Amino acid sequence: MATIPIPKTFSDINLSMKRNPVTKDLDEITNEQAVQASILNILATGPYERLFRPDLGAGLKEMLFEPMTNLTAARIENRIKSAIATQEPRVQVNTVTVTPNEERQLYDIFVTCTILDTTQEIEVTQTLQRGR
Repeated sequence: MATIPIPKTFSDINLSMKRNPVTKDLDEITNEQAVQASILNILATGPYERLFRPDLGAGLKEMLFEPMTNLTAARIENRIKSAIATQEPRVQVNTVTVTPNEERQLYDIFVTCTILDTTQEIEVTQTLQRGR
């Protein structure tokens, strides 16, 4: 008898800390939203920012003070690919595009990944800029 594989369900809490109006529990995000939130978390976190997880994060903030060149954009791409590959086992990175915007002094980041159990493709966009 053939068995039908059941895809895994991923869940996490919503980091906005909104409560469910009926149960009063924290809202939950599932599947693609949970994976996207995890990737955004990796991109926004630097090494040693998380207690007990000093290896978590891509360390992109320190790249903001490098000259805004295509070489720096390529280094950011490599950091993103490496961080997602090592810290998010639920996905496979397809493409990472980092576009420098010299006029506004920021980088636009566009990542596409495939969720391994479902073969569904997700897109994550982020803007990386210096804080004031």
